[in-house]
Amino acid sequence: MPILRAMSSRSNPTTAAQIYRVMQQGTEAGVRRAIERLAAQGVVLGEPVGDRTVYSLNHDHVLDRAIRALLRAPEELPRRLRVELADWSIQPVSAALYGSAARRDGDADSDIDILLVRPVLGRSATRDQWVRQVHQLREAVRRWTGNRVQITDRSRTTLRRLAAAREPIVDQWLTDAVVIAGQPLDELVDVA
Repeated sequence: MPILRAMSSRSNPTTAAQIYRVMQQGTEAGVRRAIERLAAQGVVLGEPVGDRTVYSLNHDHVLDRAIRALLRAPEELPRRLRVELADWSIQPVSAALYGSAARRDGDADSDIDILLVRPVLGRSATRDQWVRQVHQLREAVRRWTGNRVQITDRSRTTLRRLAAAREPIVDQWLTDAVVIAGQPLDELVDVA
């Protein structure tokens, strides 16, 4: 996937060495071998140019649509979260992905970490509805990704108290959070 992602960002055919430099992972020899396997399968087209071979994605390959869908997969979770949250009867003050899901460096064993900043909840029925929404979100994200889901549900007051106490998790939220709905987190934790 990193090779296909690097190749998809280029409009012109490119050498294996150029792809390796864009990826900045693995070894150049390993990248070259992987590209040659992709070329043997027809997913990538190789064309000799002088003493080098340049490669490009084969957009006519039967797997091209599937490959493009896989390359867009990191954007799918935030998109689905936005759609899901838009339907909530009690809207969060803010909702954000953080951790490996936000940084896009997670794997099958990584949790999907979501921060929800809830509004002031008055009556018991309102609190119950909020809890139901959070539970349904947890279940939906688990179905969408197959990963464990950790939802941190905090009030705005608690968020500000954590920021004032300089809790390390607040720095993590501010550093790598991807806000999905509501207000930016830095506006919510302003303790000046």
